[in-house]
Amino acid sequence: MNRHVVAGWLAMVMFVAVAPAAQANRSPESKAGVIHAAQRDPRTCARAVTPAASIAHGIAELAVHQLVGRTCANGGPGCVEIWGYTGSDWGVLGWCSRDVVTYPTRLPGRIAICHGTSYTLVRSGPGFNYLAVARVTTNTVVGADRARLTVAARKGVDGVAWYRINWHGHAAWVVSYRVTSKENGCANWAAYWAYMHHR
Repeated sequence: MNRHVVAGWLAMVMFVAVAPAAQANRSPESKAGVIHAAQRDPRTCARAVTPAASIAHGIAELAVHQLVGRTCANGGPGCVEIWGYTGSDWGVLGWCSRDVVTYPTRLPGRIAICHGTSYTLVRSGPGFNYLAVARVTTNTVVGADRARLTVAARKGVDGVAWYRINWHGHAAWVVSYRVTSKENGCANWAAYWAYMHHR
C-alpha cells in the first residue's frame, strides 16, 4: 500500500477518535451550559444563583454541594463557586467559598476597580499581552458588560478572568483580581485577597 495513503488513513482515524473527545469539553454560554460543566464531576450538584442574563455575558455564581445519594435534592453542605466562560467552555474562576464573593457576577452592571497598594492597569484586550491603555490610581466605579476566563482555578488558588469595561467611552479590559461588585466594595475586596491567591 502507498505510504501516503496509509498516512492519510491514519490521520483520518486519529481525527475520528480525537474529535468527539475535544467536543466533549465544550459548553454553551448559558445557564444549562455552566451547570453541565460544573456537574462533569459526578459527585457535584450545582444550581445557578446568577440570573441567566448575566450568565450569557460570561460569568456565573453557582451554589455547589456534594451529591449525597442519587439526587441533587439530597445534597450535603455547600458553598459558592464563581465560573467564567473561556469562549468555548466554562471553568472555575473563584473556588468554593462560604465568605463574601468578591467577583462581580451581575453583568451588565457597575463594578469597582480597587486601588489596593498599587495602581491597576486597564488593557485593550483580555490578557496581559494586550496594550495598557490606562493606569487607575484610585478606587473607581465603571460599567462592565462581559467577562472572559483566561486561566482556570486550581484547588485553593483562584483563576484569572478579564472584565470588559466602558473606559471613557471606549471598551477596555481589567483583570478579575483587581475588581469587585460596586455593592461589595473595595474594603471587602481587600479582605478577600488578604487570604486568597490567584494564578
